[in-house]
Amino acid sequence: MGKEINRIRINRLYSENGVFKEILFHDGVNIILGEKYDDSLVRGRKTNGVGKSMSIEFLDFCFLNDYDKSRVARIPKEVFEPEENVMLDLEIGGEAITIKRSRKEAEKPVIIRNGKTVSFDKIQDARDYLSEIIFAELNGKMVPSFRNLFSILMRDERSEFTDIIKCHDLRKRIPDDLSAHLFLLGFSLEAYRNTLSKIKEIENVTTVITKNKKELTQEGKKKISDVRAELNALEDELQKLEEAMESFKTNETFDSMEAELIELESLLEQLRKRQKALRHDYDKIRRMPKPEQIDDNEIELVYNQFKSDLGEAVVKSLNEVVGFKNKVEEFQRMLVNQKAKELEKQLQEIAEQIRTIDDEYSEKLKIIDKKGVLKNFKTSIANIKLLIV
Repeated sequence: MGKEINRIRINRLYSENGVFKEILFHDGVNIILGEKYDDSLVRGRKTNGVGKSMSIEFLDFCFLNDYDKSRVARIPKEVFEPEENVMLDLEIGGEAITIKRSRKEAEKPVIIRNGKTVSFDKIQDARDYLSEIIFAELNGKMVPSFRNLFSILMRDERSEFTDIIKCHDLRKRIPDDLSAHLFLLGFSLEAYRNTLSKIKEIENVTTVITKNKKELTQEGKKKISDVRAELNALEDELQKLEEAMESFKTNETFDSMEAELIELESLLEQLRKRQKALRHDYDKIRRMPKPEQIDDNEIELVYNQFKSDLGEAVVKSLNEVVGFKNKVEEFQRMLVNQKAKELEKQLQEIAEQIRTIDDEYSEKLKIIDKKGVLKNFKTSIANIKLLIV
C-alpha cells in the first residue's frame, strides 16, 4: 500500500465543543462497542441505541460523503446544532490531517494539513485535495476517486453485506463500480474505463438497431425477409429511374431544359452586373462629403460690409439672406437623400428578381441532375440495406 497509496491512519473522531464523547483509534483492528446499563430491568445491560451506527455516520460525514444522503442530516438541531463542527484527526503518509465539517456548511469543509488551514467552497474540491495527498506518488496515473476508495472501506450497513461489489444501500440501485477493487488488485483503470466506454457504445448501437428493426418490421408485423424483398423492389425502381434519366438526357426535352438554364444564367449575370453598378453608385453617394455650410456669423459680417457701401441698393434684410442660404443647403441635402433612396429601391427590386430567378434555376437543375435527389434516394436505400444485413 505504501507504493501505490499513502498510508491512512485514523486517530480520533470528536466534536469541536464536546457534544459527543470522542472516539480514539489505535493501530490494528478497532471494534466499536456500545455499552449501556438499564437499572430498571433485571436483565441487565443493553447495547442498542447507544450510537454505534451514528459514530460510523460521523466518520463518513468527515470523509466528505453527500450530506443530503447522510443520516447526519436527519439529526434534530436541538440534539446537535448545525453550527457544531465534527472533527476527524488522521495521518496520511506521515502528514497530520484534520478534517473539519459542520452541517450548516456541509458543502464547505475545512482541512488542516500540518497546521495549515485550507478552506473549500465546493465539496468536490476538498475530495480532490485529499486524493492528491493519498495518491501523491502516482505521478498522474489513473486512480479511483476519493469517495470510491472509501466506499469499499466503509460499507453502508444497508448494503446487507451480501456482495463484495455492492457496498451502497441496495435500495438506491447504484451502478457497480469496480475502480477501487481493480486498482487495489493492480489492474489498469485506464483499460477498465475504456472497456466501459466501448460497452456503452455497443449498447447505444444495439438500441438504434433494435429501434430501426422495429420500424422496418412495423413492430414485428413483418419478417426481415419481406423487408429485404421490398428493398430489392425499391432498388429495381431506382435502376429504372436511372436508366430513364440517362435516356432523358438525349432527347429534345433535355435540350430544351438546358437552353432554359443557359437563358436563366445569362439573365442572372445581367442582373448581377446591374446590381454591382447600382451598389457602386450608392456607395459613392454615401461617401460624398456633406454640402459645405456657411456660418451665419460670416454672412452677417459680409452683409454689414456691403450694406454700408451699397446703401439703398440693399433691400433684403439679414434674416431673409440667412433664410435663403438655409433653403439652398436643405435643397442640396434633399437631392442627395432622394437619389440614395431611389438607388436603395432599385437594389431591393433587383435582389428580389435575382432570388426568384435563382430559385427557378435551382428547380430546373434538380430535374436534370441525377446526382441530386436520386443520389440521396439511392444512399438512403443503401443505408436501409446495410441495417437489414
